[in-house]
Amino acid sequence: MLRRMFCKLGATGLASMAISKQISALEKVAGAPAKKWAIIYGSKCGSTKEYAGFINEGLGGIAEVIDIEKTTPKTDDYDFFIIGGWRNGNDVMPQKIPSFVNDNKSVLNNKVKGMFVVLGNQGKPTLKPEMTTFLNNKLIIPSGAKDVAGKIFFGRYDPDCGKLGGSPYNNVNKDDGVAFGQKILSENQTGIFKSSSSMNRVADLYCSSGFFGRSSTVNYTIPVSGHVELSVCSIHGQKVATMVSQYQNAGFYKVPLRGKNLAPGHYICRLEVAGILKTISATITK
Repeated sequence: MLRRMFCKLGATGLASMAISKQISALEKVAGAPAKKWAIIYGSKCGSTKEYAGFINEGLGGIAEVIDIEKTTPKTDDYDFFIIGGWRNGNDVMPQKIPSFVNDNKSVLNNKVKGMFVVLGNQGKPTLKPEMTTFLNNKLIIPSGAKDVAGKIFFGRYDPDCGKLGGSPYNNVNKDDGVAFGQKILSENQTGIFKSSSSMNRVADLYCSSGFFGRSSTVNYTIPVSGHVELSVCSIHGQKVATMVSQYQNAGFYKVPLRGKNLAPGHYICRLEVAGILKTISATITK
């Protein structure tokens, strides 16, 4: 399977951006390479894809987000999976999602950490017991996983996409997706990095107030000297820019930013030095 550059270790050329808002901060300490996470989804009109990105944002951008209609991942390539699709009648779609679960049950029962389904419910974002039963029967139970996190999300309907007529609606909720990712993260702390003797070392990363076209900075503090990687990633985990890639002494640093090279939207800023990792969510504005 061809690999794109994702926000793990590594370096690319310099780029810059303007960041307007710090949403949340997540810090992890690593004494060994990070374990590999994958979010596998299929989407028809885009809402399931959006939720996959939101979940990854809640994870801190550590996962590779994979559209199963384009790529069928190899289970041996990843340590953990989050899997989701959308509901069509009494089926989870696309069909490749339940097929992937059934075909890899013997492996996924130890690797899957979250499962989700996006549904319309005729535009009414009201959770019903039968919806949870649907998720359990169609995905969680077939995977063989125990105590896996499950979530029902409400999506959107666009008549131009569905070709079925009717009134459009949009119940996509970013906060729900991010919270689900954070829940999975909190329940699987040992699934992010292996333990380290460096647990008492803390890095700090934050953004100054900034607007597109105005002066803005990313500020960070590193507790130890070492090779520093300060990267920008999409919420789907793809590295889009590297702001710093060099050896630096322990201390406080400021990186000036401009936003000409990145489109407005949500991103993840990622700092790594000497096995210490910290990420923050950020928004680039017009």
